[in-house]
Amino acid sequence: MIELIICDDDAMSLNQTRQFLTDMTHQWNEEIEIMTYTDSDSLMKRIQSENEQTDILLLDIDMPDRSGLEIAKMIRDEDRDIIVIFLTAHEEFVYMSFQYAPFRYIRKEYMKEELPSAMKAAVAKLSAQQSFSVCLRTQEGEVSVKIADITHFQMENRRVCVYTAQGGTYMIWKKLKELKAEIDAKDGSFVYVHSGCVVNLRYVRTRRSGMVVLDGAREIEIPVSRRRQREVSAMISEYWRDHS
Repeated sequence: MIELIICDDDAMSLNQTRQFLTDMTHQWNEEIEIMTYTDSDSLMKRIQSENEQTDILLLDIDMPDRSGLEIAKMIRDEDRDIIVIFLTAHEEFVYMSFQYAPFRYIRKEYMKEELPSAMKAAVAKLSAQQSFSVCLRTQEGEVSVKIADITHFQMENRRVCVYTAQGGTYMIWKKLKELKAEIDAKDGSFVYVHSGCVVNLRYVRTRRSGMVVLDGAREIEIPVSRRRQREVSAMISEYWRDHS
């Protein structure tokens, strides 16, 4: 399921965009839920909710209370993994939008020409991201988990425990170094913080002496061994620089 949101303070324009997208959904081999907002504050509350998922955001730039550029900045500042596609009737905003790394920029005047290819590319990108999963063998059976959803995994009572951003916890039958190697082959965002714990750099919100703080279903502090502090700090800085 792909969750797509359209935010546009112009109700007529919003409904036209929704109908256009609805007419296109048969072209993709994905189930897509389309939601609409005319109020940017309500949109931000939803995006910032830990229990809600947003995959693609079609965002009008020129809105009265909070511009699309301001919303995009908040999304990027919080490192939300959302595909942002800007919509606007004013081409002068194109260059202003580049600093927020939009996936595409759609001119409303050319919606029918530009939106289909943008959506096709966005859906393809999401499908590729979702294909990077790892199979975890637990006492209850095997479960497939998206690697990008894993916040960290660590040794607990001689077993590896895997934690996800949605609050899932899995005790698995695999060695820590084996799981790390399997994930590294698909995703380079994981780092040892000490010999018994690996964290996903996507979820590091704060670092301080001897500690990293992770976001997810709940905030968690994880100690960093003295031997690894310099390496971990450098990798966090590099990740933040490349994804800011």
